[in-house]
Amino acid sequence: GGAEGKSGIHVEVKKAINSLKNWKAPGTDGIPAEPIKYGGERLYIYQAIYELCQKIWEDKKLPEKWNKAIVIPLHKK
Repeated sequence: GGAEGKSGIHVEVKKAINSLKNWKAPGTDGIPAEPIKYGGERLYIYQAIYELCQKIWEDKKLPEKWNKAIVIPLHKK
């Protein structure tokens, strides 16, 4: 992808960030959704996530750490 592909990814990154749910537990990175959603433009988070997505798109490979999750079983009464 040229410029057309990049702008498409930019739109998709913004859509994904805006769809993050507030007040949910953070993932393995420890970062809650709120700073990403509401500080994204000022903190250059959108740009960093966009660049990461662009690299993944070009390499056609996800980072190994993305295969990890935190699972906490909850006892149901």
